Amino acid sequence: MLNQLPSSKDCKDDSIIKVRVLRFWDNHVLDKPDQIISKDMILIDQEGNMVHGSILKKFIYRFERYIFEDMCYIIKNVSVGDYGSNYKYVDNDKKVNLFLKSTVTPCEDFGGDLHGFKFHQIDSLIDKVTKTGTIVDVIGVVANYSPIEDITKSNGVETKKMYLRLKGLR
Repeated sequence: MLNQLPSSKDCKDDSIIKVRVLRFWDNHVLDKPDQIISKDMILIDQEGNMVHGSILKKFIYRFERYIFEDMCYIIKNVSVGDYGSNYKYVDNDKKVNLFLKSTVTPCEDFGGDLHGFKFHQIDSLIDKVTKTGTIVDVIGVVANYSPIEDITKSNGVETKKMYLRLKGLR
């Protein structure tokens, strides 16, 4: 199971996981959509544990023809590392990396969660009950929004920002 992956110091690059690929996308160099850094994915096991997975650019040729969203796989010889980014796609401090020795074999669908949603009440976001820096799913409506603003982050990167006011359906 993904929640039983070894820590990066204990990993011998021989872990085996059985997962469904929830999402699969190209990770690009910022502001350069023609330059791919990696292929990234969200993986989920039969118990609903999720982890961020990645294939570095130099290994993409080896796997991109065999990995598809919504399909289940047994993946052998994965490397497990600590996920150090402040922005996480899933609530997991580990990241799975496929490399040259990794093998990907389709397997029977194991059932379980098809989407990986982790719904939260809007009140829990307001009260800051949810873990900072993680993505949450909310069902509600946008009650109000601000115009899109051009801003410059503290590191000098220019980006856009919009404030949303959400209203729960209850």
